[in-house]
Amino acid sequence: MTRSLTPFTIIAILVMPLSAQAQDPAMRAAVADALGLTEDQFTSCMPAGATPGQRLSQSQRRQVVDCFKTANPALTNSKIRSAMQDLRG
Repeated sequence: MTRSLTPFTIIAILVMPLSAQAQDPAMRAAVADALGLTEDQFTSCMPAGATPGQRLSQSQRRQVVDCFKTANPALTNSKIRSAMQDLRG
């Protein structure tokens, strides 16, 4: 049986570590570019008051994914996952 990753899992794997790096302008620009977003769009998708390294709640992770997809309707969970993996090297 093959299980697909849910949006929650994808964000848990990909975005939570990024919240720690979201304050770094170079990382923010690279992530935004990889997702086809502007830096402002990327920053606005991060939860208000989130601190670097903070673990995001399931609700916050869902909001981040939804925000990314609203800002760039071409984004899919797979594209988000792939972009983040590419940035990690």
